[in-house]
Amino acid sequence: MKSALIIDNDEVATASVSTVLIGYAKKCVHSMNAAIKALQEHEFDVVFLDLKLPDSTAEKTFEMMPMLRRLAGDAAFVLMTGHSSDIGNAKYAVDSVLRKPFHSGHIREALADAQLAQTRYSDATGETERMTRALLAFV
Repeated sequence: MKSALIIDNDEVATASVSTVLIGYAKKCVHSMNAAIKALQEHEFDVVFLDLKLPDSTAEKTFEMMPMLRRLAGDAAFVLMTGHSSDIGNAKYAVDSVLRKPFHSGHIREALADAQLAQTRYSDATGETERMTRALLAFV
């Protein structure tokens, strides 16, 4: 079964995302510290991350993205935000952006976009690894 980590201090947003993710095992947390702990303890297929949390500003969240992505392994990342000014920077840190307020169609679209982006990344990484092995075998 696929799994999702939903990180948001807004209970309504968390419930909305959770309801749409049919067929996923879901874990919901409400702070950055709890998110880090969850990522250290479990593997997830997708992570929905609110940009602003009680213990993390937008700037701090962006600074932490490389570490969060390392902890999450191959998980697709969807960033949730209600601030359009954050969207520009977000595109480079995550696989998809979900603007608040959102409805179920937006959630499904963001998930599909994130999964597609993650598949493309995985395919490109695999091709690079195959090419590297082929070059090393040649040398």
